[in-house]
Amino acid sequence: MTGYIICEGLSRTDRMSSRRPYRTTRRVRTLVWVGYWIVLSILTHIPAMGRVKLPVGSDKVVHFVLFFMLTLLGGWRYRSTPSAKSNGLFVWGGVYIVYAGLDEWLQQFVGRDTSLNDFWANLAGICMATLTLFLLGRRTALSDRSPDA
Repeated sequence: MTGYIICEGLSRTDRMSSRRPYRTTRRVRTLVWVGYWIVLSILTHIPAMGRVKLPVGSDKVVHFVLFFMLTLLGGWRYRSTPSAKSNGLFVWGGVYIVYAGLDEWLQQFVGRDTSLNDFWANLAGICMATLTLFLLGRRTALSDRSPDA
């Protein structure tokens, strides 16, 4: 009966209060991720007139960084869920790849150019961030293991 009331040295009240910061953190992470995705969608669909001119080829770096950050923030948010598994990162990576293709294709309807090279830069950012998250997750999982005595 004592094990039912007290779990790992915490009373029921303590356990319930300790869950609140987790939920808040998860909610904040979700808001940051969704907010970034919305801002990214808006910025990539602003008509081309009056845009700042970038040096030739530098827009690929911008595409890489924007989609790297989207994937990184998504992984940061995903890791806050209790059932996060590394294969989920690859599923979300696939979602981002589909979004990147759709994003590039839709730009032609708002007076911007659809570029396969922009899509490749998006894809490179997504893949690099997914690989980074996967390797960081494995490193954390390995360091959490205790050596057998």
